[in-house]
Amino acid sequence: MNRPHVGKRRATPPAPAATDPNQERERVLGTLRPYSEAWWAVYDEIEAERDKQLGTKLVICPRCVQPRQDEDVTGSIR
Repeated sequence: MNRPHVGKRRATPPAPAATDPNQERERVLGTLRPYSEAWWAVYDEIEAERDKQLGTKLVICPRCVQPRQDEDVTGSIR
């Protein structure tokens, strides 16, 4: 049987992984005195970045955000 020659495919190099901005902050956090003013400043930056990342991934359906007309706006149970 004669098979057609199959050339080698050249794989494209993978895209560089996005660096985690919090990686360096967490390293610095470990060097600071726990609960000091500087520690809290770095900790708050880490939390803000985590919230930002979550905000880009979190999807809430429009129906869940806007109350329906037949529902109590506060969502109270009668």
